[in-house]
Amino acid sequence: MIHLHLATEHAIRTTGIPYTFLRSGLYMDFIEALDLHAAMSTGHLRVHPGSWQFNAVTRNDLAAAIAGVISGEGHCNKTYELVAPAVWSFNDLVSTLSELTGKPISLCPTNEVQH
Repeated sequence: MIHLHLATEHAIRTTGIPYTFLRSGLYMDFIEALDLHAAMSTGHLRVHPGSWQFNAVTRNDLAAAIAGVISGEGHCNKTYELVAPAVWSFNDLVSTLSELTGKPISLCPTNEVQH
């Protein structure tokens, strides 16, 4: 994973002060931009082409993890990757949507997607 804040983390480490880094994964909120309502009504989830994989997390899960760290002990000079326990893909998403709606929903890769 390319981490955008490595220089900042390195600078903090070199000071010798205690730290705890909490690296948040992609927020699950991003799926709202996929227009799931349209996918459920048309039977097609339009996404940008590619073999996308995600380990996105919910804000509630992040809040629970952060609360656990700041209220607990033994986290000095540690780094935590706050991500989902397993990756998922758009294929997984259409499978779940199909199961939840009882209707087949297919993945439709297109370069015309605006999100």
